[in-house]
Parts: sequence; structure tokens; C-alpha cells
Amino acid sequence: MKADMVAMGLPADRIRVHHTGVDQDRFHPVDRAAAKGALGVAGPLVVSVGALIPRKGHDIVIDAVAALPGVTLLIAGQGPARATLEAQIARLGIANRVRLLGAVPHAEIPKLIAAADVSALASESEGLANAWVESLACGTPIVITDAGGAHDVVTSPEAGRVTIGDPLAFAAAIGALLADPPAPETTRATVTSFTWEANTTALYEHLATLAAEHRI
Repeated sequence: MKADMVAMGLPADRIRVHHTGVDQDRFHPVDRAAAKGALGVAGPLVVSVGALIPRKGHDIVIDAVAALPGVTLLIAGQGPARATLEAQIARLGIANRVRLLGAVPHAEIPKLIAAADVSALASESEGLANAWVESLACGTPIVITDAGGAHDVVTSPEAGRVTIGDPLAFAAAIGALLADPPAPETTRATVTSFTWEANTTALYEHLATLAAEHRI
């Protein structure tokens, strides 16, 4: 968003990036094997959380998982692209390992993400998606496109991979993380600064500074 604003002619030195926070008491690593078992999954698991709309690129992730034998994909979200995605899954013959979960209650999202080995979202555009930060807080590395603030969250290999929105590229990135997974606590450590406390402090300091500068 800052880059877009600068491109419109706004001075960069007057724009402050304010990152989102995540409830790190709710989003945290769990016993992954047990969490998979509760979902009826055995073997590698990829999750994707986002509305079923073309911009989210679920079709790319489905094609990528189709190229990874034995990998299960669970997609949480609802939207107008559901029928198209269901047809794609049927055409590829992977209904036994790709499930559209529909709308998942927010209280259940942490357990879903923490159960996964990788979280993947091939968005055409994003700001700084909450799903990215929530996944990393759960110790689950992400594979995402170079959209919005992707490089603000994927700051090391332990956080995951940023790649192009192409099924083969996504398959390669997911496969690399499955073959050499980072420790969940190491992945979580990449977003320890993304807390609501830090969010509140930064916003308060910014607004207090503005108030002090314009005090009559």
C-alpha cells in the first residue's frame, strides 16, 4: 500500500507502515500429528484459508497439490467460485485428498492451520493477509505469491517461500518445505513482533506524535 501511495505522488517519508497483530495465545503450535488425526488426515497436509474467489488463486494451489502424490489439501472458505473448484477437483481425480471445507468458525481456524505442514495461498493481490501471520504464529510455514506485504512476513526460509502464481512453482515450493520442514517454534519466531500489544503501542505512539505536533 505504501508503494502504491508513493506511485501516486505522496512523499514516502510521510508514510508509516503499521503492521497488523495476531492473537498469539490463540494461534500457536500444537501436536501436529494429533491435530491431523482429528481432521481425519494422514500424511502431509496443506491448508489454504480464504474466500472462494478467483483473486485468491485456489485453483493454482489445487493444481499444485495434484502434482504432489499423497499430499492432502484442505481449503477453508466460501464464495462464488466453489462450483468451479469442485469441477476442477473432480476433473483431476483428487477428491479423495482435496476438500473444500466451506465456512469454518473462526474459533476452529487455529487448530486447522496448526495441523498443517504448509499453508498455501496463491493470491493475485493482497495487502498483508492476516492468514499469513496467523499461519506463521501456528508454526506453519507459508507458500505465497509476491503480493502486497509478502516480503514483510517471509523474511527467512523458516517462514516459507514467496514464488510466482504458477502451479509448478507452488508445487516445487510446497515440496521443498515438506522435504525439509522448519521447526514450528522457529517458524513462529519469525512473527513474534506481530502482536496486538505491539500494534496498539505503535498506533498510540503515532497518534500521540501527531497530536503533539499539532497542539495549539
